[in-house]
Amino acid sequence: MNIKLTAPNWNWSFKQFNAAPLILRMYLVFSVVITVANILFFVVNILLLVFGRAVIWSKIVSTTGSLPSFAYMFSLFFSFAVIFANPLVVPRIKMRLAIIKILGIGILYGIIFYFLNYGNDSQNPYTQVSALQPYFTMVLPACWIVLLMLPQVTKFCEQKNN
Repeated sequence: MNIKLTAPNWNWSFKQFNAAPLILRMYLVFSVVITVANILFFVVNILLLVFGRAVIWSKIVSTTGSLPSFAYMFSLFFSFAVIFANPLVVPRIKMRLAIIKILGIGILYGIIFYFLNYGNDSQNPYTQVSALQPYFTMVLPACWIVLLMLPQVTKFCEQKNN
């Protein structure tokens, strides 16, 4: 059996990425950055916890919620699929709808977490709610949903060709 291995065609990937609307590209980059930052902060916090100084994560949690990249992390697959997958095999409109549903779940999570912990006066930093938390957990995902529903994104998602 003779299998020919070739290097990936990166030109094609950059063409695919550049062909997508700016909003989709911004969402993909934002999701990757927020997910990587969340993982890095978590790892740094674990290292600081080992050495007895876990203060960074507790400050972040009160402002951004317990998992800042929750919705963005789970929508990464669909973000890549909208831009890079073959639209004949994977309909882009369904992938965009999946991203919107995941962001909607993130908003519901933000609402539930906010109202369960609002007015909590305990000294536990993981259950305290900052005044900025609704913006990170509800307003920001809602803005992304509105942006992902704009006509240029819809037009791109309805195309049947690469």
